[in-house]
Amino acid sequence: MNEKFAKIFLATSLLLSVIGGAFTAWRMSVLDDAAGDAVNDAMHALITDASARIRSNNDTFERMRAYSDYRVALNAQEATLAEAKASTDPEAQQLYQEQAAADALPATVSKAYFDQRYALRDGSYNLRADQQSSYNKIVGRRSTDSGAFLTDSQESRDKTDRMVVFLIGYALVLLVATLSEEMAPVPATITAVIGIAISVGLIILTNLVEAGRLA
Repeated sequence: MNEKFAKIFLATSLLLSVIGGAFTAWRMSVLDDAAGDAVNDAMHALITDASARIRSNNDTFERMRAYSDYRVALNAQEATLAEAKASTDPEAQQLYQEQAAADALPATVSKAYFDQRYALRDGSYNLRADQQSSYNKIVGRRSTDSGAFLTDSQESRDKTDRMVVFLIGYALVLLVATLSEEMAPVPATITAVIGIAISVGLIILTNLVEAGRLA
């Protein structure tokens, strides 16, 4: 009877060690895939960030140049109007008025090529705010936090490193359970029960490590 129970426990121990090892190896494979995906996401985030910065810089400086043209035309118009006001010659005043109207055209055209929200009252242009707004629009909902993805990748790799120890544990259980067949029934039974407990414990630890509940 003891021999029969010993064989049952040994078979159970062998089966659990094989199943547990396969389960842990599968979860390691999933974590390796996740680590690789995280690295790819990090690369995409870096590319997105660099591309958005280049595009936003180019777009912002184009608008800045349009604003500069606007200010030059506006200053020219104001200077011409001042000359017209200072002149006492009606013909000269008429010419100045016509010139002021001509100076207003470039200002009107340039005004359409920059965002007036960033034109400050002191005559300067809020380049940084315009650049940040342009960057946010280009990026949209895409992530540019490559560091977070790399951290996730490293965490997944750390988890697989811990699980390597579990595979060694399954291998030892398998080895001991196999050798126990040559031992007396009672020691073999005890060894098998210990092997079952270890395999179950390693399966639980695998889940805890993967879930991040075990540092």
